[in-house]
Amino acid sequence: MHYSSNVRAGLRNVAAARQRTGDRGSQRAYSRVTSAIAVRIIPRLMFSPSAVAIVIIVLLTIALINFVAIRTLIALYPAGRLAIIIAAVLCNVFWIAVPLIAAARGNATARLITAVAGPPWFAWLTFALLYVAFVALISLIWLAAGRYFTGYSEFLRPASSGFLLITLVVAVAGFIQALVPLKVRHVPLTFPELPRGLNGTKIALLSDLHVGMFTRQSRLRRMSEAIDRENPDIVVFDGDLVDDDPFYVPKLLRGFAGLRPSIPIYAVLGNHEMYVNPRAAIEALRGSRIHLLVNRGALVRHGHSELWLAGLSDFAGRGVRSDLPLAPDIRKALDGKPAGAFTILLSHQPQAFAMARRLRIPLTLCGHTHGGQFGWRSQRITLAGLFLPFDVGWYERDGVQLYVTTGAGYWLVPFRFGIPPEIVMIELRGDKTGP
Repeated sequence: MHYSSNVRAGLRNVAAARQRTGDRGSQRAYSRVTSAIAVRIIPRLMFSPSAVAIVIIVLLTIALINFVAIRTLIALYPAGRLAIIIAAVLCNVFWIAVPLIAAARGNATARLITAVAGPPWFAWLTFALLYVAFVALISLIWLAAGRYFTGYSEFLRPASSGFLLITLVVAVAGFIQALVPLKVRHVPLTFPELPRGLNGTKIALLSDLHVGMFTRQSRLRRMSEAIDRENPDIVVFDGDLVDDDPFYVPKLLRGFAGLRPSIPIYAVLGNHEMYVNPRAAIEALRGSRIHLLVNRGALVRHGHSELWLAGLSDFAGRGVRSDLPLAPDIRKALDGKPAGAFTILLSHQPQAFAMARRLRIPLTLCGHTHGGQFGWRSQRITLAGLFLPFDVGWYERDGVQLYVTTGAGYWLVPFRFGIPPEIVMIELRGDKTGP
């Protein structure tokens, strides 16, 4: 069987769905295709000749990008030759450790290597790719016009220096913004059908904490204190609580231990809880203050009014081999919901909004996107928006609403430029005022 043909056919179906039904159709098609690729196609490809060939091509491409970046930097800045080589070697050490990490996921050695070698590896890879693309662009400009006025090196060097300076400024600013500020964003949402007793209900929404080896307890306590000051009725952790490894769950729990005991905390799994040991992550949270909802709901009563929190498992669970039912199941999440209860769907990934629209669930709360950790948050311009139809903030489709938080943490590299860490305070309203 030609699995690559299956993938191409699936992707064509996504495009067709987007044309037919807009973003809702594309979300559903995307979900079906990625699930099929993850569960049926990729396992069969893993040891096939075509898979080996793809891996080799990818590695050779990355090696070529590294070579061009290093060679260009040395040619333009010969005095820094040794420093450039040392930096490139250190940043690429992670490649050597990949087989060890894959074979020993979840042990202390794998955690240490991932935490220490992973960030510089990803940062260098991103830099090398952008730098080579920039050099290629400048080279084309030189070929088209610049060669008539000056030599190639003389034309490229000032442009390269400008690129490096801007990269340094952005990197420093993004590093500070990922670790220091914390934005509390107030978002009132209006629902004509909201039961009277739920009017004014406040939900503190956090997502993508990615608690890991270098996460500071003081940072988590600051988030906890910020939530406490807002006096919410409910706290929701919307997935990616830890950075892959359930080993960090106790650190998460300690960080939020100071949150007022009267405030209930609910959570759903994210894709990063699925990557190492989802069962261990679930067990680590069992019996804690954080009530984990894996394809199940929770009833919250306010007087005579009822609120149903439908917690959906993450879509990455479709590709996990486990005796636990980790694939998202919206019917189970709604099972037991009292008639008349106002429903909020909790899902890490925004693609769940397609389910909410189909089932007329009034509100869906999501995270996952991080806003790409690069953009202009106030203008809702994000790197993630290049790839996802729902990447940041509030949306309304077919009479139901979605809110996507850009998260309070970061993935792998401590960097957020223009997308500060945030806690979102959702306030439910039944009147005519809106967001």
